[in-house]
Amino acid sequence: MDDLLRFITGRIVCRIHPYIPPDEGWRRYPPHMAKMLEVLEPIHVIVLTDGFVGVDGACVDDSRSMHEKYDLAVEAVERIFGETSEKIGVAFNCEVRLHASGIVDSISFFQGSVWYLAPSVRNQPYPSRFAYVADWYRCFARKSLRGSDVDRVECVVCVDEGPKATMPVSPRFFLDPKPENAELFGDLCFLAQMVDGWAVEREIALKLDGYKGSSWSWSDDLYVHVANILRGSVGLKSFVGHGYKELLLSDSADPSMWGWRKLLRMLEAK
Repeated sequence: MDDLLRFITGRIVCRIHPYIPPDEGWRRYPPHMAKMLEVLEPIHVIVLTDGFVGVDGACVDDSRSMHEKYDLAVEAVERIFGETSEKIGVAFNCEVRLHASGIVDSISFFQGSVWYLAPSVRNQPYPSRFAYVADWYRCFARKSLRGSDVDRVECVVCVDEGPKATMPVSPRFFLDPKPENAELFGDLCFLAQMVDGWAVEREIALKLDGYKGSSWSWSDDLYVHVANILRGSVGLKSFVGHGYKELLLSDSADPSMWGWRKLLRMLEAK
């Protein structure tokens, strides 16, 4: 398999979904894109530039022509969401690809020298999920995220009404989401959303709201939102297993253990 094709498909199946804030980028401009996002909600963002390709905030260098990269991006999306059954022109620089699945369509769009392909859900409420904040840097996969000066990626606990809390995700895990790279509670949430059968060896405190958050400052509603998202995640069993390991191995006087106990009780409730 082509390396770029492998990167795009691999990143998509990680289920690191974007959250595009109401006032960010496409939500407002250009007008036809803003209008389209009232019906289609991006679940992934693929960015094509002259020198690199970004997928959901991570990027790789690639010097091939834009057309070659675009064709590989389309192939990757079709492998996951079904072949394109129809293409609909929306504007001179934008079209929508309808996929055979009947659930996901792709917005194909370019601005200047940057091309985008964004698989999106059609006419459905966007599901509750853990999502990265797709700002101008991570929506467009700026290479600065690779720098050592970046110490966190902002992500959100997102429900139908919008984001309910922020949580840090470690850059190392965000760019290479493997159990051995997990360092923060947000990393565990994304692991649970992505896959089952994982194990993380290090102890991880239960915190949200960036570095200021603490388990004992959560509202009851926030516990409910986090538990509901986790309950519908493929990796719930692994997450619960890690939580009980935290209780067994950590100091019982650690305040975050109270939060772990409460969250686990909610996850185990019928």
